[in-house]
Amino acid sequence: MSGRFSLIIEKRFCAECSLALSWSVGKRDGGESLDWENGRITIDFDGSKITVDRVHAVSKDSVERPGHQLIDAIK
Repeated sequence: MSGRFSLIIEKRFCAECSLALSWSVGKRDGGESLDWENGRITIDFDGSKITVDRVHAVSKDSVERPGHQLIDAIK
């Protein structure tokens, strides 16, 4: 069961931050891919291995830790 989750952040996500987020999500069983463009981060995941709530929690922490503000999350 595939899932997709999107985050809207206040400013552009730099390459270094996107790599950190990719690592945070990708190291979890079920994380499949991450794409970022113009303040929107989209994460594809395997819903049979990780819940959307867990993806949200990990992603929120990874976005806010380096100082980005999370504006919205779209499940």
